[in-house]
Amino acid sequence: MDFFDQIFDATIGLDANGEINYFNHQAVIFFKISPRIFKQKKELGEVFQTDSFDLKEWITSSLLHSEATLSPEIKITIADKSESFVILKLIPIKLDQETSYALIFQDKTLENKLHLKYRQQVEELRKTHEQILMANKLATLGELTASISHEISNPLTIASGHCEVLAEILNESASEQNEFVTSTVATIQESLERVNQIIKDMNSFLHKKEDKKEYCNLGDVIRNAQRWVNGQENEHPIAVHIKDDSKAIVLANESKLEQVFLNLLKNSHDALADSQVSDPHVDIWFEFKNQQTLIHLKDNGPGIAKSQHENLFKPFNTTKDIGKGTGLGLSISSMIIESHHGTIELLESQTGCHFLITLPAVELYSYSLTNVLEVNPKQKKILVVDDEVSILNLLTHFLEGTGHHIIGSSTPVEALNLVEKANIDMIITDFNMPQMNGSEFSKELRARGFKGPIYYLSSSENSDKYLSDKDQFQISGMILKPFSKNDILNIIQSTVKGLPE
Repeated sequence: MDFFDQIFDATIGLDANGEINYFNHQAVIFFKISPRIFKQKKELGEVFQTDSFDLKEWITSSLLHSEATLSPEIKITIADKSESFVILKLIPIKLDQETSYALIFQDKTLENKLHLKYRQQVEELRKTHEQILMANKLATLGELTASISHEISNPLTIASGHCEVLAEILNESASEQNEFVTSTVATIQESLERVNQIIKDMNSFLHKKEDKKEYCNLGDVIRNAQRWVNGQENEHPIAVHIKDDSKAIVLANESKLEQVFLNLLKNSHDALADSQVSDPHVDIWFEFKNQQTLIHLKDNGPGIAKSQHENLFKPFNTTKDIGKGTGLGLSISSMIIESHHGTIELLESQTGCHFLITLPAVELYSYSLTNVLEVNPKQKKILVVDDEVSILNLLTHFLEGTGHHIIGSSTPVEALNLVEKANIDMIITDFNMPQMNGSEFSKELRARGFKGPIYYLSSSENSDKYLSDKDQFQISGMILKPFSKNDILNIIQSTVKGLPE
């Protein structure tokens, strides 16, 4: 084994019984044991100890093979109690009709430390990013405090006043006042519900999970953001027109997107209020092309000077008067959109500000999160097609722990495009959808060569359609609404067993 003296990795020779019969110079350096002491060692356990890795079992198993064997990366402790991370390589060697084994130690300690340091730095950056986001939220919340206070105090005053009126009425024997009593109670309940909604919005805005991505309708996200600026619109009413948002479904962190639209709507509100234009309004509309969702937000205010366009998304850059803005809103918005693999830009416009936000289509983004480069035949790609956000999120939640990759789609047309380009193993589709129903969708899937299982998701009213499609389009089954988690898991488990690996 003397030729191992020339390599740069620590190497220990083992006989057929697993006892040490050789070590090179690098082993002396690596294990910090003198040659004299090393010669006295017979067992590997006398040279180093492993953490949770069963070295003896691995050696015994490896000695039975006639080819080189690699271990996973393991942590070992040597004589001076220092720790190292190594990968073991056991190579059989024929010497004088006998087989010996060379155990080579590939030292990964430096790489491991660098990786750990990198992870720590990434974690520090993540925490810093979260702190900046929260600072922006708090700054925005501080600017809205006056209007929130006004919004809460009004319904509380109304409720309190009606309680006093109700108390006076109840002290009188006035059965003819029953109708007024009912109306008063209803007014109190409505006022208290308004307070409760404001508090819910505040808690949701501040405390939603920052990293969780869910399927969400952009129209709903924008309307939630709009509620935050509604308090300021009492003095300067501004209309927000959201055009057809039925197909505007994305996979995103709803809280973060809400923060983006809150910043944009608040900027438009401030600009329109200051300029005092007639008929102040913000128009919002959507486009869907090239596997992207485009969100246009345009107001009819004074716009932004061209000289400020270049630095518009840089931190601490503001077009507002001193004390009226933090200069972080658009910078944070840009960071949030980029974290969703999208872009935000200010377009040229004759009047007002015209922002364009581009986000990946829901199919493309959800597919990109499936680790397409990871090859594991037991993990299947399951496409869920439904135009209801709640169903997409529910099924994704049910299937999260199965180890399979869940891809969402809100339209059959985009789902068909995805199936042609991606290796989809199984499809669960809603039967009633605007563009095409389940029968039409399944027919087109089979025409395009998809051979995997298809399941309908619908109520019992479509049972006849399922029975007629079952043989014609090879429909594997029907999941009846309402369904439970166990219903879904049982179907997935039984279907996956029959799929090829």
